[in-house]
Amino acid sequence: GTAKDNATGQKQIGDPAKGTVKIINNSDQAQALSKGVTVSATGIKFSLDSTTNIASTSATSDSKSTQTATVTATIVGADGNLPSGTQFSTTNSNIAIVAEGNFSGGTSKQVTVVSADDQNRLLASLASNLRQQAQQKLQDKTPQKKILQEALAETIVKKSFSKNINDQASDFSFNLTNNYKGTAFDDSDLKLIISKLVTTQIPNGFELNLNDTETQADVSKIDKDGKLIFLARFTAKLLPKIDENTIKNKIKGKSINDAINIIKGMDNILGSEIIITPSLPAFLQKIPLLDKNIKIEVGLK
Repeated sequence: GTAKDNATGQKQIGDPAKGTVKIINNSDQAQALSKGVTVSATGIKFSLDSTTNIASTSATSDSKSTQTATVTATIVGADGNLPSGTQFSTTNSNIAIVAEGNFSGGTSKQVTVVSADDQNRLLASLASNLRQQAQQKLQDKTPQKKILQEALAETIVKKSFSKNINDQASDFSFNLTNNYKGTAFDDSDLKLIISKLVTTQIPNGFELNLNDTETQADVSKIDKDGKLIFLARFTAKLLPKIDENTIKNKIKGKSINDAINIIKGMDNILGSEIIITPSLPAFLQKIPLLDKNIKIEVGLK
């Protein structure tokens, strides 16, 4: 896949200031400053453009030994354009350095560049998009089974950005080629496995109704061979085990009120509804004496 995004990084670009300094030797020993040695003024560091040797100053001389050299600011910007006479500090206590003439050439401007965060953001976005496509293509190949996006094994084959980090640009693009491998499973198989685990925890007097269950399984681990380890959540309604013959024997021939009270007193039963067909006057309504004329239906409250 290919994706494009805006660059959001910021960077200062431009040229460093340059100038000439006079190096004054305050000792009776010759001094040498190597190329690249840094000196500083007004908080800005400057690098010596070439190795410079300064002769010793004689105690009988009326003037100090000096040497001129050029320096270049280590950062870009106009702050390095120092005025003539600016004093420089150095780690060598035997010499003094002063700007000889005004420094110039320092310029800068802020531009938009591609940042590391920009690249990472576009990589994450495109990878997520490709992962969704891969899941759908694998799902189309096995419509009777289930493919989980989080269980896809990903291998990056090739990736390339149109701009490198810190390149000046307003936008950039990214090409990514990935391979995905998924593990397919049958949801009914998963539900059956979980129900077998749950069965061991069903209290006495109840039974599991597999037709009225809800299963949620999140992949918690993926083995190297593609095996899925699930963290499963299983919701089920447990039906009380009802002995219909016992109920029939206890209520047959009883009045409606007596039958209701008998049923209500049984374990795991919250209530009952009794319907007499055909309809009879209230004083004649009784539970039939024959078992075959009594039909019992158990439902959930």
